[in-house]
Amino acid sequence: MEKAPLLIVLPVLLLLSLSACSLGDDPQGGNESAFPVVWDTDWFAAPTRTDVLLNMGTTDYDFVVGSFTTWKDSGGELLSPLMGAVHSDYAPAYVSLSGTTVYFMEWLYLARLNNLSDSTDLLVEGADIRLRAIRKTPAYDSGWTTCTVNTTYNLPHNLGELPTFAFLEAAENPDGSGWRVPVMASATNDGGSWRQTSLVKLDTANAVIRTQTNLARFRSSATGTITSPNDGYFRLRLYTVSPDYDSGWTAISTTAGDRNKWFNHNLGQEPSLVMLYLTENPDLSGWTVIALSPYCQNYDSGTCVYDIDNDWAVIKGGAGSVALFVDELGSAQSPTTGYVRFLAWR
Repeated sequence: MEKAPLLIVLPVLLLLSLSACSLGDDPQGGNESAFPVVWDTDWFAAPTRTDVLLNMGTTDYDFVVGSFTTWKDSGGELLSPLMGAVHSDYAPAYVSLSGTTVYFMEWLYLARLNNLSDSTDLLVEGADIRLRAIRKTPAYDSGWTTCTVNTTYNLPHNLGELPTFAFLEAAENPDGSGWRVPVMASATNDGGSWRQTSLVKLDTANAVIRTQTNLARFRSSATGTITSPNDGYFRLRLYTVSPDYDSGWTAISTTAGDRNKWFNHNLGQEPSLVMLYLTENPDLSGWTVIALSPYCQNYDSGTCVYDIDNDWAVIKGGAGSVALFVDELGSAQSPTTGYVRFLAWR
């Protein structure tokens, strides 16, 4: 696939009016999706230090997910979810939603990864982005819940089973307006400071959310303004929809040879939605975090989806820790062992 050219680096405002697509069916002609896609940008060139307004043409959605794709130095395509980042130089997939509008911001990079050989760092800048709006009523919805920093919130969802998909956002206002970012990273430390709201424990009856020094941290404008709010709202949505692929719990550690996991989902197409959980124990007796965003703390902390293609998913773990977060007791955690579970939907 020929890659789109990079945009010129200018602090300007672009307006992309992309038509809403009703994609309840698999875009490649397969079965109806369990998570209907009601709007899809398809791939477009990632802007650098530039604001982009995207018109979804619909308000009938529940959440928006992002992905990026780029070419590795060694050749071949790299595709990964982009669901928020702690470091202020790495922008989330979007920084606000308002009605039909998505406001997207990239600053210096989309992500910063350690490659599979642990030998060089991959700074993702020249990439394409894809955003999708999903319409699906959750099995549990916390609603927009007021929150402040350094606080633990216990949420009894009482579903009687472990949710297959979880979506966590932080926002400025109780209706989700203003700044609004997905917070889906397994590493929440930026330059020695604990940042970003996190899911830190999940089982068949309860979810635990922990806020940290900031509720989120991101670049909010093309002039480079850093937003690090101390008060706002979070919203957790949980789903119990059966995936088309489920890896089950697989051990992972910081030991060389055990950091990278390869899962053959064999869907024959790029999944429209994926989920990655990282947990302390497979019986859910310890911490659990969402691990969809590429980690960026010293290039070696946290776990993420490194690459996805039509048949395989590559999970990348860090050499220093498999996660980096503050738990429900307010204690810093940097475990060197854990378990990952990868789920995918067509």
